[in-house]
Amino acid sequence: MQTYNFLVDKTFNEAKNIQLDLFNQIFYAYKSNIETNSFDIEKRFEVAQELLDGFPVQLSKEEIQQMKENSQIIADFDYAKKHKTEENLGILYCYPNFAQTLMMEAQSKIKNTQSKINNYCDAVYSNLKENSLISSENNSSNSQEFYIDYMDNQQKYFIEYEKKCNNLLGMAKQQRNKSILARNEGELRFSEAQVSLEKNDFDMARKKLQDSLKKFDESLKYQDDYELRLECDSKLYELGIKIAKLENEIVIKEVRELKNKAKDAYFNGRFEDAQKYLNQAKSRWSVTNEIPDEEIVMLSNFVNSAISMKTGRDIPVSAPQYPEMSQLLNLAYAYFEEGSELIKKGKRNEGITKLDIAVENIQKLQLVYPLNQEAAILTLRINQLKDSKKFEREFSQKINAAKLMCENLKTRKEGYANLLDYYEIQPDYKGLKELIYKVEIDIGIRQKKADNSGVKKANQLLSEAKKIYSSAKDDEEKLKQALAKVDESLSLVMDNEEAVKLKDEITTRIVITVLSTEDERLYQLAVQRLQSNNVIEANLILEKILQKKGNASLQKIKDLKNKIDARS
Repeated sequence: MQTYNFLVDKTFNEAKNIQLDLFNQIFYAYKSNIETNSFDIEKRFEVAQELLDGFPVQLSKEEIQQMKENSQIIADFDYAKKHKTEENLGILYCYPNFAQTLMMEAQSKIKNTQSKINNYCDAVYSNLKENSLISSENNSSNSQEFYIDYMDNQQKYFIEYEKKCNNLLGMAKQQRNKSILARNEGELRFSEAQVSLEKNDFDMARKKLQDSLKKFDESLKYQDDYELRLECDSKLYELGIKIAKLENEIVIKEVRELKNKAKDAYFNGRFEDAQKYLNQAKSRWSVTNEIPDEEIVMLSNFVNSAISMKTGRDIPVSAPQYPEMSQLLNLAYAYFEEGSELIKKGKRNEGITKLDIAVENIQKLQLVYPLNQEAAILTLRINQLKDSKKFEREFSQKINAAKLMCENLKTRKEGYANLLDYYEIQPDYKGLKELIYKVEIDIGIRQKKADNSGVKKANQLLSEAKKIYSSAKDDEEKLKQALAKVDESLSLVMDNEEAVKLKDEITTRIVITVLSTEDERLYQLAVQRLQSNNVIEANLILEKILQKKGNASLQKIKDLKNKIDARS
């Protein structure tokens, strides 16, 4: 009997040990699986947080496609390399869609792991109790009671992590929703731009197009999307070109009319009117053309030079001294008339006295306006009336003196004014008209009439422009080359109608572009940096924008560059 009891106890203990060993193996299998899932969940959480926060380098089209096809690639991707860039301008590319995918997978894994923990606690723990395999006396780190505590702690851990994942998932959804809302508004503004264009409301169409660009950029800021970026850039560019092209056709016609009016006013000596028309043409031109029109520049140079030479020749009605100067001039005219009448009646001495008084009034005016045309011409007529023979003898000397004055930059203006005055007195004086014409060419008031070689050169340039234009199609560089040839031709022969027509045709084909969504984002960032007095970073961002062909011609980019240069 003793032997039997011994064998029973031995067998029972061996069975108990075997069962304990089995439950230990089961625990470690559970533990290994839990830790694997825990590591995987934590990794997904960290990656999702990074995708939500963003990094300074975009995911490529290929990388995005791979991640869409296999979510494990999202978790395993080496995002560290996306941070290693020398060109960190402060722009971050966010991917809440992938963060959402990871968090949904993490939630699934959490639920699965919690279920396994519950299975262990419900099934294994109760089995241990039934077989009296849990002992309050056995409280070592290897005891089943320790393992149950471990499972309880893990359960608490996953409950907390589930909250974190739910919170991050909510943030990812919120960020995606913001992206979708911004995109929808971008589409709305784009549609409004199309409607405005149909109504020929170009200002509103451009405004809505710009609003659309900003909203699409905002959408991409919340959720970068390679395909959406390409789609937005393509349709925004096409609509921008369409707006500019249609308006440009109208602008060019209006500008041509203004230039023709300016030419007419200029050739008829109405320089202020010419300047007014050219300023209107310049303003209208800039609406659809970023590059200044060489024809307007050339005409403006002539007109401005003419106005500069004319300044002081007239007394503006708006001048404070106008009433006093007008009175002096009226007195001078009155005494001149009285003097002339007295001389005609044979009362020469009395007449000369009146003429001297007229001169005194003129000299008072000339102290304020030394180049005044009426005063100068009246003085010449008085001198001619006083002693016509002396006046005729000295007239050629006066012209030669004025000619010499025109050769000196300091006295050119006065000399030119004198020549004009002499022409008023004797317009038929031999060589005077030709001399004035030559002086006007020298001082930039008038275009030199092309000789045979000049006309030939102008026609050759026009022919070259036609050849380039015919093969240009939509090649902007070739169109600009053709335009440069036409402008050069017009600089030689201003009134060549064929060249003018070709110039307008070419100009309708050269239109402004718009910033891409990426460059618009850089532009906004550069503006922010400049507003924060960070001129160095603003300039670095501007340099990146200028790397893209065509951006340098945009007015907003020119303005930004000028502001940066002014503060550098």
